[in-house]
Amino acid sequence: MDALAVTPVCLRVAFAVDNLVGHVPLSFDDPAYKVEVAREKKENFPPCMCSNCMGDMGKLLVQNLKNVNQTNFSDYILNKVLMDPNGSGTAHSNKSDGTGVKQTIENPIKLKKEEQTVLKEMLKRDCHDFITKTVGKGGTIVPGRFFGDSKAQAIVRNINQIVDASDMQRIIKGKAFWGQVKLLMTTVERFKVEKHMPIELESVAFKRPRIVTEVTNGQTLDVTKKQLDVNNRQMKVKTGSESVRVLEHTSLPVKKKRCSRQEAQAKMAEEAERKRIRKESKNQRDAKPAESKRIQKEGQQQIINEVKQAYVMNKKTSDIG
Repeated sequence: MDALAVTPVCLRVAFAVDNLVGHVPLSFDDPAYKVEVAREKKENFPPCMCSNCMGDMGKLLVQNLKNVNQTNFSDYILNKVLMDPNGSGTAHSNKSDGTGVKQTIENPIKLKKEEQTVLKEMLKRDCHDFITKTVGKGGTIVPGRFFGDSKAQAIVRNINQIVDASDMQRIIKGKAFWGQVKLLMTTVERFKVEKHMPIELESVAFKRPRIVTEVTNGQTLDVTKKQLDVNNRQMKVKTGSESVRVLEHTSLPVKKKRCSRQEAQAKMAEEAERKRIRKESKNQRDAKPAESKRIQKEGQQQIINEVKQAYVMNKKTSDIG
């Protein structure tokens, strides 16, 4: 196979000849080479695009390799992309991530460090759950290998550059599973919407119902987070025949209901009883292994004693005999 490095003939034909007769032709006059070329012409093979048949395009491709990624690889190989002879392009404009995407959104957002952590964990969790549901558990496919910290961090850093699915696909340098890009876009949009709410790690804030105060005729209306249209800073809620406006929940204080002294004492007694039950259960669980060891040790000691007694009896019998 070292002949492939020096042969000037068509590499497609060279591989075919090697498979048929067992040698790589080094000359255009090789009989086997001529036969294979004639056969491919008769069968209307498309023009070969190997580095020997299209040497100039091969050199041009090497000069533009820095612009090639998983998404556009086939287009570059098939010469469907207009390549710059100088190798200059826009795919390396973002030097930090190499995603080739420029800032395009009108109102960029700035994420704090803790917000970046939340978004990163959301992306990893959602994508890993998606991959697990797609391929199932217990196989050789590990979700973390297809979407890890590096890709999640790239999305976080380029969040202001993500407008559509093509931007997302360029940033993660190609999708691994069908529907992955759409899922990541949904996660990013959900994060942008929820960014208007107080952000807590592990998404605790999003699991807890949120209460807002409704302003109309001095009445109060409780609305949970699921009922809020967080895409709009204000929304209308119809109560009976009236149409009222719910103000942004983050700007209004939450009223906490105070319990009576008797209720507080009852809750404290209930909590103390739960602690006592948990402690007793723990003690019982701890006592079971100790009891099992004691019984096992007694059984072993009994066996040893029986063996000793049998040995003594056998020895006495042999002495008498």
